[in-house]
Amino acid sequence: MVIIRLFKQSGKVTENGLIALQGAIMGCGEHIEVTEVGQYIKHALESKENECTKFAAGIISDLSGIHFEKMADFLDDFVPCLHEILRD
Repeated sequence: MVIIRLFKQSGKVTENGLIALQGAIMGCGEHIEVTEVGQYIKHALESKENECTKFAAGIISDLSGIHFEKMADFLDDFVPCLHEILRD
Protein backbone atom coordinates (compact mmCIF):
# COMPACT_ATOMS: atom_id res chain seq x y z
CA MET A 1 0.00 0.00 0.00
CA VAL A 2 1.35 3.39 -1.01
CA ILE A 3 0.32 5.05 2.24
CA ILE A 4 2.37 2.62 4.33
CA ARG A 5 5.39 3.40 2.14
CA LEU A 6 4.77 7.10 2.82
CA PHE A 7 4.86 6.45 6.58
CA LYS A 8 8.01 4.36 6.26
CA GLN A 9 9.78 6.98 4.13
CA SER A 10 8.87 9.75 6.58
CA GLY A 11 9.93 7.64 9.53
CA LYS A 12 6.68 8.59 11.25
CA VAL A 13 2.94 8.69 10.80
CA THR A 14 2.09 11.98 9.13
CA GLU A 15 -1.08 14.02 9.04
CA ASN A 16 -1.09 13.92 5.22
CA GLY A 17 -0.67 10.15 5.26
CA LEU A 18 -3.60 9.79 7.64
CA ILE A 19 -5.74 11.99 5.41
CA ALA A 20 -4.84 9.76 2.46
CA LEU A 21 -5.56 6.64 4.51
CA GLN A 22 -8.96 7.96 5.54
CA GLY A 23 -9.76 8.72 1.91
CA ALA A 24 -8.73 5.20 0.88
CA ILE A 25 -10.92 3.74 3.61
CA MET A 26 -13.90 5.79 2.49
CA GLY A 27 -13.34 4.87 -1.15
CA CYS A 28 -12.42 1.21 -0.93
CA GLY A 29 -12.37 0.30 2.76
CA GLU A 30 -13.34 -3.30 2.22
CA HIS A 31 -9.96 -3.81 0.51
CA ILE A 32 -7.94 -2.25 3.34
CA GLU A 33 -6.28 -4.81 5.60
CA VAL A 34 -6.68 -3.71 9.21
CA THR A 35 -3.67 -5.78 10.22
CA GLU A 36 -1.49 -3.73 7.85
CA VAL A 37 -2.59 -0.28 9.01
CA GLY A 38 -3.34 -0.96 12.69
CA GLN A 39 0.17 -0.31 13.94
CA TYR A 40 0.27 3.05 12.14
CA ILE A 41 -3.04 4.08 13.64
CA LYS A 42 -1.69 3.20 17.09
CA HIS A 43 1.45 5.28 16.45
CA ALA A 44 -0.73 8.22 15.45
CA LEU A 45 -2.74 7.87 18.65
CA GLU A 46 0.44 7.77 20.72
CA SER A 47 2.03 10.72 18.92
CA LYS A 48 0.18 13.30 21.02
CA GLU A 49 -0.04 15.47 17.89
CA ASN A 50 -3.56 16.85 18.11
CA GLU A 51 -4.51 16.57 14.43
CA CYS A 52 -2.97 13.12 14.02
CA THR A 53 -4.85 11.77 17.02
CA LYS A 54 -8.13 13.21 15.69
CA PHE A 55 -7.60 11.60 12.30
CA ALA A 56 -6.61 8.29 13.90
CA ALA A 57 -9.76 8.26 16.04
CA GLY A 58 -11.86 8.96 12.94
CA ILE A 59 -10.10 6.20 11.04
CA ILE A 60 -10.86 3.75 13.85
CA SER A 61 -14.50 4.71 13.62
CA ASP A 62 -14.55 4.34 9.83
CA LEU A 63 -12.78 0.98 9.91
CA SER A 64 -15.11 -0.29 12.63
CA GLY A 65 -18.06 0.20 10.33
CA ILE A 66 -16.40 -1.88 7.62
CA HIS A 67 -14.23 -4.41 9.50
CA PHE A 68 -15.96 -4.66 12.87
CA GLU A 69 -14.81 -8.22 13.62
CA LYS A 70 -11.16 -7.50 12.73
CA MET A 71 -11.07 -4.37 14.88
CA ALA A 72 -11.50 -6.50 17.99
CA ASP A 73 -7.90 -7.68 17.54
CA PHE A 74 -6.72 -4.10 18.09
CA LEU A 75 -8.85 -3.14 21.08
CA ASP A 76 -5.99 -3.76 23.50
CA ASP A 77 -3.86 -1.35 21.46
CA PHE A 78 -6.41 1.36 20.67
CA VAL A 79 -8.52 1.64 23.82
CA PRO A 80 -5.73 2.65 26.24
CA CYS A 81 -4.52 5.26 23.73
CA LEU A 82 -8.04 6.64 23.24
CA HIS A 83 -8.61 6.69 26.99
CA GLU A 84 -5.40 8.69 27.48
CA ILE A 85 -6.36 11.18 24.77
CA LEU A 86 -9.84 11.73 26.17
CA ARG A 87 -8.51 12.12 29.69
CA ASP A 88 -6.11 14.91 28.67
